[in-house]
Amino acid sequence: MKCKALSKKSITAIIAMVFVASTFIGCDGKSSSESTKTNTIKIVDMTHRNVKVPADIKSVLSISPPATMLTYMLAPDKLMGWNLKMTGKYIPDKYKKLPVVGGWYGTTKGNYEKYMSLKPDLIIDEGHNAVQADAVKKDTEEDQKNLGNIPVVGVTDTVTLANFPNYIRFVGKMLNESQQAEKLVAFYNKVINQAKSVAATIPDNQKVKVYYAEGSNGLQTAPAKSIHTQPIDICGGINVAQVALDKMGMVDVSPEQVLNWNPDVIIATDANFYKGIYSNPVWKGIKAVKNHKVYLVPSDPFNWYDRSPSVNIILGVPWTAKILYPDKFQNMDLNSLIKEFYTDFYHYNLTDSDVNKLLNTKQ
Repeated sequence: MKCKALSKKSITAIIAMVFVASTFIGCDGKSSSESTKTNTIKIVDMTHRNVKVPADIKSVLSISPPATMLTYMLAPDKLMGWNLKMTGKYIPDKYKKLPVVGGWYGTTKGNYEKYMSLKPDLIIDEGHNAVQADAVKKDTEEDQKNLGNIPVVGVTDTVTLANFPNYIRFVGKMLNESQQAEKLVAFYNKVINQAKSVAATIPDNQKVKVYYAEGSNGLQTAPAKSIHTQPIDICGGINVAQVALDKMGMVDVSPEQVLNWNPDVIIATDANFYKGIYSNPVWKGIKAVKNHKVYLVPSDPFNWYDRSPSVNIILGVPWTAKILYPDKFQNMDLNSLIKEFYTDFYHYNLTDSDVNKLLNTKQ
C-alpha cells in the first residue's frame, strides 16, 4: 500500500500534537514539569524514617544552625536561608545576604508558613545526639504534618565529634555532594588523628588544666565531657569544671570556684570579658591570668568551639592543640589548616592578614 504524501497543514498539525504530548505526558503519565518535580527517590533518614526526596535537590532549608552550617559547607548554592543573621566578614557576600528564616532551636520557635513560602526541595530536621533519635523522629513527623508536601529529613548526632564522618557523609550523599563531603571528612580525619595521637603521649601530670569561660562575666561554663568543650578533651586538656550539666550545657559558677580550680589556661567566648579580664581584680589571682594565657575563641563566620557546636568546631581542634601544647604540636601548621578549611568549606580565601586577625586572640 502506498502512503499518500501529507500536506504541509497535516504535517504541522502532527508536529503540534507530538509537541503537546511530549510536553505534558511524562513516562509516568504526568506532565514533564510535574514529572521533574516529582522525580523522587526513597531514602532512610537518620531517625530510620522512610522519606521520598527529590532525586536532584536544588534548594534546602534547615530548622537549626548545625545542619544549616553543614549545608553551607557542602552545597552553598543550595542553601536558601540562615536561622540567624550572618554578620561575619569571612563569608562571600552572596551567601551572607541570604534571608533569615528563623528556626526551631533552644527556646526559639520558627514559623512554618515562612518555610513553606520559600518552597524548598527539602527541609532538614535535626537532633544533637544519637540517643535523641526517637525524639527527633517524633518531632520530624510533627514538622512534616505542618510543612505539607515538602519532604522533611531527620538527622541526628549533629554535634558529636566522633559521629561527624557519618553525619557529613549522610547529608553529602542526600544533597548529591559526596565528593565535597569526603573532602571535609578527610580534613576532619587529618586534624583529629594528629590531635589524638599526640594527646595519647601526654602523662596525666603534664596535662594542662583549662577553664572554659562563657558569658559576659566569664562565670558560666560547660562541664567536663560536655559537647560544648569537645576540643579540650580531644587535645588532652583537663576541663577543670567538675560540675553537673544543666539543660542548655551552660552552668553558673562562682569566682571562688574558678580560683580554687586555678586553671593553667582560660578559653573565653565573650569578647568584652576577654578584653577586660587582665584589669579585673576578680581574676587577677588565677594562674592563667598571671601568665597571660587567656584566649578568645575565633568566631567568624562561625564559632570554632561552640554555640552551635557542630562541624564548625573541627577547626577548633588544631587551634586548641596549639594553645595547650605548642611544643608538642610543632609539626602542626595551624595557619595552613585555617586557610584550607576556609577555602574548602567556608568558600572564602583568607589572606595572611586575615589569618593573623583571626588568631590575634591572646593579649
